[in-house]
Amino acid sequence: SIVPRGIGTLGYAQYQPRDQNLFSTEQFDHKLCTLLAGRAAEELKFKNISTGARDDLEKVTQIIYGQIVSYGMNSTVGNLALGQESGHSQKYYSEETARVIDKEARKMVTDAYEKTLQLLSEKFDLIEKVAQHLLKNEILRKDEMQELVGPRPFPELRTYEDMLND
Repeated sequence: SIVPRGIGTLGYAQYQPRDQNLFSTEQFDHKLCTLLAGRAAEELKFKNISTGARDDLEKVTQIIYGQIVSYGMNSTVGNLALGQESGHSQKYYSEETARVIDKEARKMVTDAYEKTLQLLSEKFDLIEKVAQHLLKNEILRKDEMQELVGPRPFPELRTYEDMLND
């Protein structure tokens, strides 16, 4: 929707909740691009950015640091869970490792943002089509999205739980 739904909210996106406990790096990559798409679209369309992406950027930061610090999903830092134990304030890594973590986090978000900019640049005509629909109708359902831009170029990502039940 493009109708503001609260203070400081310039639009509203609602995602269907999923019972999912396991995530792949590919799923995180897609989520990062989704979260960065609003900021990237602003930059492409208006050659300027606003404060509207704050919540999305907070989520991006949580996901990226989670990948690096909690899930061992970064080849430079390695297969380590460096998060703090519940209830303890002791950290399990040095200041040097903290600098490496920050450097890797910046690299990951930069890579995801550049990938998002590239994708949106290639599909900008479809973005305009969706924007015009939203300006006219204020909301957009999944079936309307498919009607406007066509079917997904790849199947929807499935959860590990779905795969195990096959």
